[in-house]
Amino acid sequence: MRLWVIPFLLAASILVGCETDKDRIRGSNEAAAANPQPAQPSFDPDSLSSEISPFDLREGDCFRTPSRSFIGTDGELLLKVTLVACSAEWDYRVLSSFLVPETSYYPGLDYLESLANTQCHRLMEVFFHPTEETWQAGDRTISCLLEAVR
Repeated sequence: MRLWVIPFLLAASILVGCETDKDRIRGSNEAAAANPQPAQPSFDPDSLSSEISPFDLREGDCFRTPSRSFIGTDGELLLKVTLVACSAEWDYRVLSSFLVPETSYYPGLDYLESLANTQCHRLMEVFFHPTEETWQAGDRTISCLLEAVR
């Protein structure tokens, strides 16, 4: 019984010490937001990227999409975006996000657009919202996005 405890604890301690690119990117973004002249990290945050679900986006995240759209070339909703450091080139930055009031039915695009225009304070041009499919899976988050100017 005791023999499995040591390998388990060793594996757990190794995993706790591992930091993913996603964690490094977010740490770099948070440090830059908190201090415009942060200390140089031991890695180049601009060289990192991490593929994540659009539903894993958080306030302060910067990301790229293949087509600068949330709809892929085949008309399907993008399943992955590329999280990058905000000091690197990005397509969108999450300015804020909020939860849509809970209802048992999908409230519709018009309602979500109206809510986004009110809650995002028109600081954004684009917002990421639940679709009928993601609503059924429990998605209730609207993200207010800033589109990069190029």
